[in-house]
Amino acid sequence: MIESNRIVLISPIVRSERNPRLIRMNNIYHCLKTEYDVIWFNKAKVRLKSGVPGMPAFLQSIKGSGTTLAFLRLFVFPDRYIFKNFILMLRIWNEYKNQPCLFISFSPPFSTHWMFYLIQKRMPKAIWITDIGDPFHHNPGNHFFKFLETWAFRLETKILGSAHQIVVNSLSIKEHFIQKYKIPPDKISTIYNGPSIDFKNVISNPSDHIIFLYAGNSYTPIREGIKETQIILDIIHQLKKQDYDAKFILLGDQHISLKEKFKDHKDIIFFNHSPESELIHWYQKASFLVNFANLNYPGMPSKLSEYRATGLPILNFKYEDHLAIERYLENYPKICHINISEPRVKNILDYILKNRNAKIEPNLDEIKTIQNEWINLINCLKNNQTKIDK
Repeated sequence: MIESNRIVLISPIVRSERNPRLIRMNNIYHCLKTEYDVIWFNKAKVRLKSGVPGMPAFLQSIKGSGTTLAFLRLFVFPDRYIFKNFILMLRIWNEYKNQPCLFISFSPPFSTHWMFYLIQKRMPKAIWITDIGDPFHHNPGNHFFKFLETWAFRLETKILGSAHQIVVNSLSIKEHFIQKYKIPPDKISTIYNGPSIDFKNVISNPSDHIIFLYAGNSYTPIREGIKETQIILDIIHQLKKQDYDAKFILLGDQHISLKEKFKDHKDIIFFNHSPESELIHWYQKASFLVNFANLNYPGMPSKLSEYRATGLPILNFKYEDHLAIERYLENYPKICHINISEPRVKNILDYILKNRNAKIEPNLDEIKTIQNEWINLINCLKNNQTKIDK
């Protein structure tokens, strides 16, 4: 293997933010630090021998302006993080250009991969892994001007082809890259996110109600959650006819259309992002975990790894067969797949009544499995690089 045992994680997302990508990065950091010297680069401050006067101050000036950032979303390609990533890459180049390190760049934002691609071409000792949360070009959340559409596709193709290895968190995204970009299957690894919470010592504290819990975000057009919430509401009404009280708790940043649709229903309760202690509280109260479907999008909701770790029953909504999710959950003992187009409320109701007293039964293998997969992948890449160098 190459001499260096150093791994550098690259992302402009700061650790104080709480989002699925940061949770994934945090899991990877803790999985790898027991075996390697892991450095996590996410700050744009830079001290170069030659100096870069004015740039950090410029970055600070745009950071505090919501209006400016909204403007940048429309006109800056490929994303508004490109300025911060530019400074980040200068710092990496200054410190590691001649060192034999393994680098892992994370997206979104996609500009992290692009900026590192530009410098790694002159870093012969670097091994590069791209960890991709969502496709860049084929993503309903990314809006390109017409003249940038072709450029976006070509740029993503170039990045995917240049990395030593691509890591994704869903079999469906892997298949998307194989089919759309003709990436060799052995160049793409699927490693799931893992939970953000260690449920080892978490014990259920059931409510007097049947609690349905959705712990995640919703947004249009990918994951609105309106149809799923309506089905849950219909089930709650059916439960009341049988003298069971039930509530649907949505914990996270929900889309305005979803909130407006159900704001007058007392059995549908919205909570914004909360600290980990409150999230654990609702997991302890939960009877069933709800997974919203992605509409016409290959990605897999990141919360499923956390859901699996609880051992609680999962109501998994889908628009059609989603083989990646079904394969991921195929060995999970408490799962009810619900076709949104044909929900079959009676069958769902039977499942709920049968499993309403289920409690947390932690799956302790989630993080260990992910750790082993990352370590095996990294060792394999380092071995291959050693053979090439010889």
